[in-house]
Amino acid sequence: KEEDDKEEDDKEEDDKEDDEEKSRRLGGSGFLSALIPAVKAKQQEQRDRNLDIALCTFDAVQSASYVIRAVNQIVGAADAGCDDPKVCSINVLNIVSSFAWISQFVALAVADCSTKDQQRAFCTGDISDLVAATASLAAISASLEVDCNATEMPESEAEEMDKIGESKR
Repeated sequence: KEEDDKEEDDKEEDDKEDDEEKSRRLGGSGFLSALIPAVKAKQQEQRDRNLDIALCTFDAVQSASYVIRAVNQIVGAADAGCDDPKVCSINVLNIVSSFAWISQFVALAVADCSTKDQQRAFCTGDISDLVAATASLAAISASLEVDCNATEMPESEAEEMDKIGESKR
């Protein structure tokens, strides 16, 4: 009887091991443990895509805002004329920087809106940003003398500079 009980216990143990193996193959803990990393990777991929869509939207809005800014700068520069070469160069540099930032945000929109890798668009955005920042830095550097010394200017000239500054805004 003891031998029969032992054989029956061994058979139950073998059946239990077979059931666990089948369970693993059919979706038990082994299958789930293999599925979890894939699900997590898919969730991360979806979060990354959602971020790209948000950035795509922001890039489009920024691009449109710089188009409006460039138009305002062109109109302001045309109204102010080009009597003072320094002020004229500041206006031109600001316009150049605005168009370069338009280029940057359009390039970034191409990269962020696409589902494919757009390395060239990122490169274009980087180069455009460099041009925009350089032009803006030059304009700001030239503006410092004009804007910061306005209190030492004769009142009529200071008023003229204020009008030019308002047209740039």
